[in-house]
Amino acid sequence: MAHAPRGSRETDPLLVGALVDELCALACVRDPEQCIHFVALVAFQLRTEINYLRKNPRVDMLSLVMDVLKRDGGLDALIFGVSVASGPEDSARLARLVDSSGPGGATADLAPVFGEGALREIGRLLGEVRDSDDGRLHAVLGHELGSTSPTGCLPSNASAICAKSTRRPTDCLPPWCWSR
Repeated sequence: MAHAPRGSRETDPLLVGALVDELCALACVRDPEQCIHFVALVAFQLRTEINYLRKNPRVDMLSLVMDVLKRDGGLDALIFGVSVASGPEDSARLARLVDSSGPGGATADLAPVFGEGALREIGRLLGEVRDSDDGRLHAVLGHELGSTSPTGCLPSNASAICAKSTRRPTDCLPPWCWSR
């Protein structure tokens, strides 16, 4: 399976967790003797040393993933190591996971975070808010969402404006879900 080279990438907590989960499910990781060789192979591919602590599989894989993500070609080395130590099916699954975490990956297939009914309910609940400080609401929304709503809006109107103006057209996710 050919892959475009993967360089280093900012540490995405969702990717880190998913990689650790996938790696911990592999027999070559659960077996301490096989895991030594797996980690050594990944390190060999990267032409570096990687400390294998042998604490427990989850901690060991978290350490490996964090180390791999810091290095150019680290994800390719990890996928190669899984291919050799565990087989092509497992490496293909890991490659799909990595590919889907990048820009335009699996997130493009996600439904909007809130459906239209939920947005109407949010607006209704916010419409019941009394004695709100509109200036503070405007400042908080601007800070949290990285966008601005018109000043003087009712909370329900500000919510609707923010919901529409802050989601990306490709995936409808608000900014706090975007990789930073």
